[in-house]
Amino acid sequence: MRVCDGCAALVIGALGLASPVAGEEPLVSNRPGFSNTWEVVEPGRVELNAGLQVGRVEDDETISFGQVLVRAGLTERLELRLGLNSYVDLESPSGDLSGFEDPTLGVKLQLFEGSGEVGAGKPEAALILQSTVPIGSDRIGASDPQPAGILVLSWDPGARLHLDTNHGVSYLDTGADRLAEAFASYGLAVSLVGELALYLEYAAFLPLERGADDASFLFAALTYLSSPRLQLDLGVGRGLNREDPDHFVSAGIAYRW
Repeated sequence: MRVCDGCAALVIGALGLASPVAGEEPLVSNRPGFSNTWEVVEPGRVELNAGLQVGRVEDDETISFGQVLVRAGLTERLELRLGLNSYVDLESPSGDLSGFEDPTLGVKLQLFEGSGEVGAGKPEAALILQSTVPIGSDRIGASDPQPAGILVLSWDPGARLHLDTNHGVSYLDTGADRLAEAFASYGLAVSLVGELALYLEYAAFLPLERGADDASFLFAALTYLSSPRLQLDLGVGRGLNREDPDHFVSAGIAYRW
């Protein structure tokens, strides 16, 4: 969905955001989708990601509002990450539930740059270390921290293509015990016309415990970089397992100061 320059200006004005400086590099946001990017926020700058997701799992309907991630540049290769996550409202025949998820705190460290060649060569690599902080709402948040480590690899397989892959492990609190879970995602960005791009993603979550169910989904979105500091996105996804959302839609914004 292409957003006109006038509409983007109205959004910026309504949010009280400053106009971008001419010639500055465009942001590379953490939205949309699950996959993280290799890039870090420049030192002294702050980027805000936020969004809304509406999903359905069989007879359960969920609205997740917030999805807030604040990224702050500390050095040329290191950023601080604060995830305020979402307020969740669940409507189910077995009972309604609402409250805040646990926030997350982490860092991203760039390990090495790529070869700079399109379609070949060494990828760019970064490492994300993070953990939830167990202060969310009862029955929404976990009782203990849930740490995770993520390896991010990025390539440019074509002149108008960019691929981000994430591979990681998290240590989950299931309420009764702890469970290690591996996960992987593959996100492909395709430049279309102007600042409009198509984003396609596959993600899978694989509990490292016999008998536990895995989960995976497909996601597609359109993004529009209306200025070097502002990106808008609109997407739709579908779960590939019964335990996943049967379908979900999302919309979001990313802005850099």
